[in-house]
Amino acid sequence: MIQAIAEAQASLSEEPTAGIEDVITRLAERGRNYHDEVVPVSDVRMDQHSGELLVGKSEHYPLRPHALGQLAVKLGIPAAYLRRCEPELRAHNVNRWLKEQEGSLLLRMDGDDVRAVLSTRYRPFDNLDIARCMKSGLRADTGIRFEVSETIMALQVVGRHDLGDENDPLNFGVGIVNSEVGAASLSFSSMVFRRICLNGMIFTTRETSYSRKHVGGVDLGAVVTEQMATRSVDGNNMVSVFIRLKAVVIEEPAKVFDKIGERYELTQDQREAITAAYGVEPGNHLYACINAVTRAGNSETLALESRLRLQEVGGRMLEAAGKGRRWLD
Repeated sequence: MIQAIAEAQASLSEEPTAGIEDVITRLAERGRNYHDEVVPVSDVRMDQHSGELLVGKSEHYPLRPHALGQLAVKLGIPAAYLRRCEPELRAHNVNRWLKEQEGSLLLRMDGDDVRAVLSTRYRPFDNLDIARCMKSGLRADTGIRFEVSETIMALQVVGRHDLGDENDPLNFGVGIVNSEVGAASLSFSSMVFRRICLNGMIFTTRETSYSRKHVGGVDLGAVVTEQMATRSVDGNNMVSVFIRLKAVVIEEPAKVFDKIGERYELTQDQREAITAAYGVEPGNHLYACINAVTRAGNSETLALESRLRLQEVGGRMLEAAGKGRRWLD
């Protein structure tokens, strides 16, 4: 079932051609078997043969990798160790430490699969609810691109008016990230989208982004409406800063990419994607260097979370340059 959904879903690397109704339809299809269960910890154990979670007297629930990691954290067991254990040893560890726990667990389910093991303090902000809240504030033809992994959703709303120049059109937009399974906060960020190469630069400073943890009471509709309006303004400034970076000469781009990799603790795969992206559109200026970082954010070899990280790094470099600071800040 997971593979079938993955094949049908949109990609964050594509052009922003989806409309909000299409987003809603796809998210509703993906979540057609989603439901939640709150269960006492005393009713939970792990089967020593299958590794499935046993709830009550008869329910057998397979644990997806993210859920297994969350269970390990809750029990104080190193997740990497638990994943390597044979089923019998894994169950022994889990069941031993489950006895020390009290209260209840929130299990976020997809059919019979456990996709998240969370505290009952966790307040879900579901992707479908966020998309529905966005509907009233968007034109039907507003361009959107989005992607959903097992752990997060990334959605980017791209403005309709081209900025920059006719040979290199840029658009301001809003980037939204959310997790239904405790992997990320709900966040809204200002962004710049470069149409030629489908690059997105996500800005994450206090002035350009908002983040909300999944706890406490909140009017989700009000948050979505306010943040969509707030993050959709003042794009001209960052667009103009980006264009001006063509005048910032970089003598040795390869050394710049090495510094970027070290400063932002990028993986080897991310660094290789940046080098490959620079080869597609090289240049001896900071504009080309930032563009290579964000173009790498479209790499088909990287996971969604890894690609988003590169878009954020590009945005941080641009924001620093716009404030007159070193672009590695």
